[in-house]
Amino acid sequence: RVYLETLATASVCGYVVGLGDRHLDNLLLADGDGAVVHIDMGYAFGTATTALPVPELIPFRLTRELRAPLAPLDGDALFADAAETALAALRGPRDAAALLALLETFVREPVLDWLDGRDHDSSGLLDDAPTAPTAAASPPTAVPGRAAPGRAGAGPAAATPEQRVAVARGKLRGAHPVALLVEELDRNTNAMFKPMKEQAKAVARGDPGDARRDVDGDVLDVRDQVRVLVDLATDPNCLGRHWKGLNLWC
Repeated sequence: RVYLETLATASVCGYVVGLGDRHLDNLLLADGDGAVVHIDMGYAFGTATTALPVPELIPFRLTRELRAPLAPLDGDALFADAAETALAALRGPRDAAALLALLETFVREPVLDWLDGRDHDSSGLLDDAPTAPTAAASPPTAVPGRAAPGRAGAGPAAATPEQRVAVARGKLRGAHPVALLVEELDRNTNAMFKPMKEQAKAVARGDPGDARRDVDGDVLDVRDQVRVLVDLATDPNCLGRHWKGLNLWC
């Protein structure tokens, strides 16, 4: 039970803050109770989607080796239930307000990469919901075998701290995950990714019959939001289009 609850909660929280680079070395298990522990938060606030030459399409890692420990029970249903509980808590008025107040720290005191070559205006951040996600800062360290993007702010799609935090607000309000993902891909100006951008957006939108194609609306309830997220995270067509170092076939 601890494994299930921490896996689902960490996945949902990682989605809200745009955490990527979830290869197997970045997920640990606690010796005592089997809790899932995430490390290395370098690719956060959507960086893995908006800046890398091979952008990530999945909201969190939910591959076979993470679902296998839930057998012989219906692991997918158990994960969805636990994820809905976690996301409902995050989207609740009290917890959402507390989280947004914490995230506003990144606007008042942005990390250095976020301010590189840009000004920012912190007025009205918590008053307006975002209509689209924004580009994220370049990761602080390069990963062997994975090309690092240029410095944040080098291109016209560079985002202000307000825009980065506004993306998390949209997720907490239930914005459709596919719409957010497509907008993030649009903001990726990496030259290596440009020829593949339209194909990647088509993959993100899914094929007829995919759960994410069946869910309509700009703002979703918790159940539909989780349904779309799980569909993205488990779709072989998404999993097979990532940097090989993530080992998403496991």
